[in-house]
Amino acid sequence: MRKTTACPINQILDIISAKWTTEIIRELSIGPTRTRRFLAAIPGLTMKSLRQRLLELERYEFIHREQLSERPPKVQYTITDKGRKLAGLLAHIKAFADDLNGGAACSCPMREEASVDQLAVECPERRESRLPHQPILHVVQQ
Repeated sequence: MRKTTACPINQILDIISAKWTTEIIRELSIGPTRTRRFLAAIPGLTMKSLRQRLLELERYEFIHREQLSERPPKVQYTITDKGRKLAGLLAHIKAFADDLNGGAACSCPMREEASVDQLAVECPERRESRLPHQPILHVVQQ
């Protein structure tokens, strides 16, 4: 991250340009996520990097961390209203990038809607990964 600057545009660009921010915000835009789910959904993301990004995003109040009362203790992250605005901004940036380069392929495209406060994230693979797991039946051939 660059040195702190007085320019609010540069401040927000520093936040969103940090590695993994876009992917984390995208995942939370789809729905609440637990720590291990991020690692499964975002290829190449390490636990150390994830912790750093989650702490920073929580510090800026883009996400909320909730300690669940389970044994063993588990944590779940959700996007805040401020985070939804950030996701909307990312959708606008995505639309602008598509205009500039003719709609480059994106496995999880973000589309801008009527306002910055709204975001539509279309990612069937990510949504399917959030569905309850079906039991796997093994057929033993004799």
